[in-house]
Amino acid sequence: MTHQDMTGFGRNLLLIAAATVALASCTNIQGGPAEDTVIVYRGLDARSNGKAKTSPSQFRFNPDMSTFDAPPGNKPCAYAFVVTDGAVQGLPGYTGAATPPPGHWSINAPVGTPPNVAAAAAATYATANPNGFTPAACVPGT
Repeated sequence: MTHQDMTGFGRNLLLIAAATVALASCTNIQGGPAEDTVIVYRGLDARSNGKAKTSPSQFRFNPDMSTFDAPPGNKPCAYAFVVTDGAVQGLPGYTGAATPPPGHWSINAPVGTPPNVAAAAAATYATANPNGFTPAACVPGT
């Protein structure tokens, strides 16, 4: 390899390194997009047939709705909500944030929304969007 070949090689290596740094700045530490997206789960009871209960009482706000970053083991079913940059997908004005203890997330309704109205909105959204139920056997109406 000549000196000029090495110079070109070094320049290319430098460009590759710069591109890698630029790409890394566009991703979060989990390797996903820079946009902060988290899936949080609300534990749900099941009916005798194994399907998730979807009444508003299953999505109680007191004053927030408690969710977790993994399906809770104390409930047979769960519903996954997607939180992107603090906004809860499908529930306009609702926000989600990590709160103690580790792994816990709070979903908050818009200011002034009564808890029963917030719970009904979450239940209605979950029922209309059955892909969020886990495990698959919990999906209502299947």
